[in-house]
Amino acid sequence: MLAHERQQLILQLLQENGSIRISEITQRFDVSNETARRDLDYLHKRGLARRVHGGANLIASDPENQVGLTAEYTPEVSVQEVLARAAAQYVVESDIIFIGHGETMYQLSRALRGRKNLTVLTNSLRVINELADSPVTLYSLGGLVDRDEQNMDGPIPISVIQKFYATKAFISCGGISGSGNVSDYNSDGTLLNLMLQLSDRRYLVADSSKFGRHAFCHVCTLKDFDVVVSDSGLPDEFKGLLEKSGTELHIVEN
Repeated sequence: MLAHERQQLILQLLQENGSIRISEITQRFDVSNETARRDLDYLHKRGLARRVHGGANLIASDPENQVGLTAEYTPEVSVQEVLARAAAQYVVESDIIFIGHGETMYQLSRALRGRKNLTVLTNSLRVINELADSPVTLYSLGGLVDRDEQNMDGPIPISVIQKFYATKAFISCGGISGSGNVSDYNSDGTLLNLMLQLSDRRYLVADSSKFGRHAFCHVCTLKDFDVVVSDSGLPDEFKGLLEKSGTELHIVEN
């Protein structure tokens, strides 16, 4: 099924039920959480849905908008795997790294799967499943399982993570605003923020579609990162913003 066909069906479900959850999309259409989020983000940009934690609510049900959804859709090429491979180049032997959650971080774990003498601490169920049978020394931060986002949250991982210190932290995000605020769809950005605070070097790995938009909760600012890894679609204003903040920018051609 093409993306625009799936989004049309998601919109129909929204019109029928008034809301939809990410878990419903993943189960019904057999897609990843990240793909479901991108679909909802697209509907949000069109003014047809309002993104909320774990899903979306209906905004409009104008039939003309449904036609426009199909006619104007331009498929977005996924660059998560390419960005993850670029980010993996920063990981060296004996590193101790925090890895956040989301599709890009899952792809990073795949890129690191064969590494030896590497320690990973994460709250992502997908990262844990990917690295569980690899040579990587793996620590789960524990916590309440969020089935929609496939991660662990709450006070337990926040308490646990403060017992560790990492050489590097890698996170992705839901959005980066024009003023440089980094946000995510998790209900609490504290854990991601602590990953950054408790690391020597901090990396944001986010495709260009994340820039210029807000997600659910504040995590940090672009100034909190040493390196930002993104693709060639990154708007020029953010390149200037990163230069002013002293953050290194790694552009991956896609």
